[in-house]
Amino acid sequence: MTDHLGYGNGQIMATNPSPPLLKCALCGEPILPKDFNVTEDGKPVHGECWLAKVNERKSQQHQI
Repeated sequence: MTDHLGYGNGQIMATNPSPPLLKCALCGEPILPKDFNVTEDGKPVHGECWLAKVNERKSQQHQI
């Protein structure tokens, strides 16, 4: 006998499991594969977060 979702015995089967999401080392939010980048020390980051960090460093260097 199947339930109203079409699964037998009340079991839920994952047909397309999602890959585990990595979290950005800079903002802590999940990273989608299309936004994935890696820092020089191998940490996962969003491309936008990494650019903001690089621009922040450049700005601080120009102020000195």
